[in-house]
Amino acid sequence: MTENNILAIGSIAQDLKRVASFIGRDSVAGAYRFLQEAKNRISDINTAKLPVYVITYIKAVERLDEKDEPRELAEQALTIGCILQNAAVAAKH
Repeated sequence: MTENNILAIGSIAQDLKRVASFIGRDSVAGAYRFLQEAKNRISDINTAKLPVYVITYIKAVERLDEKDEPRELAEQALTIGCILQNAAVAAKH
C-alpha cells in the first residue's frame, strides 16, 4: 500500500469515527459533514494495489448516507472506521 493510500485511508477512518461521535452527541448535521469529508477523500485513493477487503469497505463508505436511522449510521461508520484504521496501521508495519 502506498504512503498516499495509507494517509487517505487513515483520514477516512478518523472522519468516520467523528461521524459516530457527532451522532452520539445528537449532532446529525455535523455527522453528515464529516461523512461528506470521508466520501471526498475516497478520490485520493488508488485502488490498484489495495487488498480486496479494503476496497469493499471503501465502497461501503460511499453508501453510508443511505442509512435511514442515525444510530445505524453511527454503528456502521464506527465499524468501517475501525477496520480501515487497522488496515492503514497494518500497512505501515
